[in-house]
Amino acid sequence: MQRMALANGSALRRLVRRLGVRLGDEDDVTQRVLLTAWRKLQEREVHCERSFLRGIAVREASHQRRTYRRRREVSADAGIAESGMLTRGEAPAAEPDELLHLKQVLTVVERIVAQLTPELHRVFVLFAMHGRTAREIARSLELPLGTVKSRLRRARELVDAGVVAARLAS
Repeated sequence: MQRMALANGSALRRLVRRLGVRLGDEDDVTQRVLLTAWRKLQEREVHCERSFLRGIAVREASHQRRTYRRRREVSADAGIAESGMLTRGEAPAAEPDELLHLKQVLTVVERIVAQLTPELHRVFVLFAMHGRTAREIARSLELPLGTVKSRLRRARELVDAGVVAARLAS
C-alpha cells in the first residue's frame, strides 16, 4: 500500500483537482482515495492499479463536490474573491512544463483511442468522454449491459497497455 501511495499520490492529487475538488481539499480527497483503496484491497485482488485508483478518485471527488454544494459554506475568502484574487475554489495556473506533459499524454491517448475497433471506440468514448454510465450506453446502443461492460473493460485494458507502452518507449 505504501508503494501504491508513493507511486500514485501526486497523480491522484492532480486528478482530483482536475475533477473539480476545491483548492485545499485535494489532500483530504486523495487521502480518502488511498484509504478506500486500502480497504478494498483487503477484499479483492486488483489487476490494473491505476484504473482502480482512478475510479475511486472519480467517486470521491464527486462526493466531495456534492457535500460542498449541500453545505453552502460561506468562504472566509469572500473578500479576496471580490477583489479578483485566487480563491479556494479555483485551481492555480498550470506550469508550462506540466501543460506540455499533459498535451503529450493527451496526444498519446487520442492516438490509442483512435486505434480501437469501432465497437470498443464507441463504448469507450461514451463512457470516458461523455460521462455516460454503462446502463445508459447499453440503452442508447441497444446492447446487453454485459456486452457494454465487457467492451468497456477491454477498451480500458487496451488504452492502459498503450499508455504503458508509450511511457516505456519514451
